[in-house]
Amino acid sequence: MRNLARMVVYGLEEDLLNDDTPWACVSCSRCEEMCPMDVKPFEMILAIRRWQTLNDETRVPTAIVEIYKRGYTQSVGTNTELRASLGLPELQTITKMPEMLKLYQEMLMKTPVVSENDYMFNEE
Repeated sequence: MRNLARMVVYGLEEDLLNDDTPWACVSCSRCEEMCPMDVKPFEMILAIRRWQTLNDETRVPTAIVEIYKRGYTQSVGTNTELRASLGLPELQTITKMPEMLKLYQEMLMKTPVVSENDYMFNEE
């Protein structure tokens, strides 16, 4: 987050335009809750995402490929043991429902950013 803020403050537009960090954000808002300076990091992430797409129409964030393949960018299945120890049920992610993931991928393929760059989303 600090590196992104530095790029904004110093006007490092080219660096900021090519940085994929804003697209790794999962929009959980934890940064908003934890920030002692009330900087509003999540709002900054959204603003940078908008700015990047407005300033480079050809930009396809690498996170889009992960979203297409898995349904999300950050793994949510890594804390299975902790959830079980707390008596919480296993998370039902879209990857555990192949038919839903297929529908999700079909829906994404209809969006311009995916359909116009479909070569990035071919199954290997």
